[in-house]
Amino acid sequence: MTFINFVTITNRSQEMSQFLRFSALALLLLLVAAIPGFAQPETSNWIFGQNAGLHFPSSGSPTPFTSSINTSEGSSSISDSSGNLLFYTDGITVWGKNGHIMPGGTGLNGHFSSTNSGVIVRCSCNKYFIFTADAAENHYAKGLQYSVVDMTSGSGNVVSKNTVLLQPAAEKVTAYINGPGSFWVVAHGFGNNQFYAWHVTPDINCDLSRVKPVTSAVGTVYSGGSFGFGFGQGQMKFSQDGTMLAEAGLDYSGLSFIELFSFNATTGAITAKFRDTSKTNMFYGVEFAPNNQYLYIGITSGSNKLYRYSTDATITTNLNFTSSKTLINDFAVANSFQVGQLQLGPDGKIYIARNHQPYLSALTTPNLPSPGFVNIALPLVQGTTSGFGLPFMLVPRCDPLPPVDPCCPPWNSAMLKKMMFYQGTGGIGDSYTLKFQPSAALNMSMLAYLNYLHTMNFGITSITITFKLIDLSNNNQILETQSATWTWPNGTPTLGFFYHLMNTNNWYRVDTIISLNGTNQFFSEKCIHNWIDVNVQVQGRVKILHMRSADGGISETRINSENQ
Repeated sequence: MTFINFVTITNRSQEMSQFLRFSALALLLLLVAAIPGFAQPETSNWIFGQNAGLHFPSSGSPTPFTSSINTSEGSSSISDSSGNLLFYTDGITVWGKNGHIMPGGTGLNGHFSSTNSGVIVRCSCNKYFIFTADAAENHYAKGLQYSVVDMTSGSGNVVSKNTVLLQPAAEKVTAYINGPGSFWVVAHGFGNNQFYAWHVTPDINCDLSRVKPVTSAVGTVYSGGSFGFGFGQGQMKFSQDGTMLAEAGLDYSGLSFIELFSFNATTGAITAKFRDTSKTNMFYGVEFAPNNQYLYIGITSGSNKLYRYSTDATITTNLNFTSSKTLINDFAVANSFQVGQLQLGPDGKIYIARNHQPYLSALTTPNLPSPGFVNIALPLVQGTTSGFGLPFMLVPRCDPLPPVDPCCPPWNSAMLKKMMFYQGTGGIGDSYTLKFQPSAALNMSMLAYLNYLHTMNFGITSITITFKLIDLSNNNQILETQSATWTWPNGTPTLGFFYHLMNTNNWYRVDTIISLNGTNQFFSEKCIHNWIDVNVQVQGRVKILHMRSADGGISETRINSENQ
């Protein structure tokens, strides 16, 4: 056991709890592949289908449970910053965490057969929007509406209901966080090719009547077709970095399309990028890989297939895009309409709804060329089944140094938690500064991931971490300072290292977790206008290439060239 020696720099003499533990390499690689998606406690509980539920713990496999929901397609659920279920909805009824209908929680104007019947998004510290969309079967008449849930009491109450935003509107609704308490919600009109993007900020007090949507006329016109459904069905999703928007459109006349757009998170403008069409397949499910390099598409109807398109920087023309289409899995099932929606999980896997089946399928490594398809990936509780839908989960934000979070706690999840940094050979000792907003419930841990070219290059000797509480409202005055130093045994892979030889380029991978628990005892419990400034300095021949928080809430990227 290697210990962390803590040195108090301020006049107060206090000790921090200390321990060092090691993780298996396979788990580490899984976490690395899933950085943008994992450790998001608000997405820890999924409610969907026929009485189905899944809980995603911070580590380990998801566990199924039963719920009160019974729906064919869209649903949404939300948890608190500790991963405890708050409430869920099918767009018509709202249930609390115990499965009881919430006061005022009936009569919402979603539809059991709408792709995104209900979409939950937080709009203030204790209030949440539920966006609802009507279904094609109802000719989209009720359109896009929103209700507000107030969780101040702990059990919840629907305090406003069915405020109209857009009529008629397609079944597609999605959202993207672009700052603390700030997000875009995007929908599509019917009878036109108009996208509508509302920018929601904390100052609107959960009232969208003062927000004018940004409109973008681009892509396919939603009209006509069999039964007059006009392409209004199918998922619409943001990429994890918010730069792309993808949508599937299907019509029972046999025509279907997948469209990829560019999204400007500053202005809300949507511009055309690429498109693919089909006269035989019905595109429906949509999800981006966590690394934004791939777009996965589920085809329902008789074909029941899963395809992938490339969306990386090499895709510059529509021909590049359509030519990159790759069959990932042919479900080869006689039953039509069995492949449903796609949804990125908190564990970095992409899950696939299987209509009327007691399980979900999954892509276990969606960032990789071989995405690891598993047919029966998550069995559900006996007597519960999946429908077409999976719960809508808001894409996390991973931008450098976000502004101070307006709700702390329980809103704040952007704390120093499982900080991950990548290191390569050939560097010299450099220091880097990361800023995190403090929380009254702050619990720190750091995951160090080190790369070495050969076994003898264990040049690193120690990491020194300095914590500073900085008051942003007072000219960045340093309020308090603490530090911690972690020292490895010099030049040996024992005691301080866990290492494993990789097959690619003879790289050795070393991973270690440093946990710094209870660090908030050194700092005041202020939230607004304050940061914890974390300075990480590595001693030895290792240079930090990239640093990112494991919960995806914040990140700081610094790319440094290697010595040749």
